[in-house]
Amino acid sequence: MMPAPLGHATGFLHGVTAPFLIGARSVLLDIFTPDACLALLEQQRCTCMLGATPFVYDLLNVLEKQPADLSALRFFLCGGTTIPKKVARECQQLGIKLLSVYGSTESSPHAVVNLDDPLSRFMHTDVTLPQV
Repeated sequence: MMPAPLGHATGFLHGVTAPFLIGARSVLLDIFTPDACLALLEQQRCTCMLGATPFVYDLLNVLEKQPADLSALRFFLCGGTTIPKKVARECQQLGIKLLSVYGSTESSPHAVVNLDDPLSRFMHTDVTLPQV
């Protein structure tokens, strides 16, 4: 699931290029609203989503009032700003594997957390990818 515009590096690299390179289907969201995003995540059984922290925050707020079946969502790559511990904890409680990524428009990502990292490690990403 890609809610970022395709004219932005995030949208183009992770919404078009990466899925194309691995033969995956790409689900694009023209304009982000948490309700539309949750409906698509559920309907299309998306396994991965990438977006900034405000996307996660908005989704969590809607999920409090309106549960959705996100069992297919394996992980959510999150970057662009700091992720509050409360947001990370809520994702963990819902079974959403939140992965913090750090990078830049020119080359992303530079640092990521591992899928098996505990929440305490997740909040302090300090290992760069090899050869970066």
